[in-house]
Formats: sequence, C-alpha cells, structure tokens
Amino acid sequence: MDHFDFEQLHIRPRFRFTVPYKTEPLVKHLRQKFLSRSHKFPAKVVGNHFVLDVPEHVSHFWSPRVSFEIEVDEDDPDKSLVRGIIGPKSNVWTMFMFIYFGIGIVGLFGSLYGLSKLSLGKESTLFVWAFPIALLLMSTAYFASKSGERLGSDQINLLKTFFRDSWKELQE
Repeated sequence: MDHFDFEQLHIRPRFRFTVPYKTEPLVKHLRQKFLSRSHKFPAKVVGNHFVLDVPEHVSHFWSPRVSFEIEVDEDDPDKSLVRGIIGPKSNVWTMFMFIYFGIGIVGLFGSLYGLSKLSLGKESTLFVWAFPIALLLMSTAYFASKSGERLGSDQINLLKTFFRDSWKELQE
C-alpha cells in the first residue's frame, strides 16, 4: 500500500492513495465492517461512498468526520483508489465559509464606499477602516477554527487509526 501521511493535512484536507485490493471485495468488506456495529464509530455507506463519524457520546461541535470513496484504479484494475476528505462536519465548515464570505464582502464594499467618499473630499473615516476591521474579524474566525481543530485532534487520531486498521483484515 502506498504510504499516506495524514500529518500533512490541514483545514478540511483531501487525501488520495491506492490500496492493493480489488474494488468490489474491498467495498464489500468495508460495508460489512462499518455497518456491523462491531465498532464504536457511526458510519454511513452509500454505494462506494463511506462516512465515518465520532461516537455520539464523545461528539461535540468541533468533532471531525472522514468521508471517502473507493474506485477502481485506472492504472491498475487490481488496485483501488481511495479519495476522501477529513475535517469538520459540513455544518461547521459551511458556517465558517459563510462567516469569511460575509465579513469579506462587508469589508470590501465598506472600504470601497469609504475610499470613494474620501476621493470626493467627504468625511468617511469609519468606512475606510472597514477593510482592516474585516481582516481582524477574519483572523479571529481563523484562530477560532484552529482552536476547534485542536479540540478535535484526539478524535481525528481515533478516526485515522480506525480508518487505517479497516484494511488489515483483508490482508489476512
């Protein structure tokens, strides 16, 4: 199996690697394993798409999830390509993207309005500061997300370990 280093991952990172198993047996094995409830991780399986969550009794707002798909490797049909994403749940991700977008738009247009008024010789000190204030607010949101990432780091490690160990039974 190609080595994949999860430690390179950052904000909602994507991963892609191949495993030396045919796709159908691998998907069947993982579907049975994840849906058997013989483990503590809630899983959703739709076709070749899998989603692993943190157990509900330890889950919190910042809890991560692993979402991945398994496909036939185009270069070698005897291998499978695993592509996925590990990061916060989609509601957390969407909230932060909305915050960044909203602050950015207000900051940009506020600054443009203020600079336009200044160029016309009118007083507009408040609006000129809209862009620096927006950068400060975006930085605050970024550091809040990094703090949340640290809160979920132990759970990320649990998910990564379970994810890696899921293939071991096929080797036997």
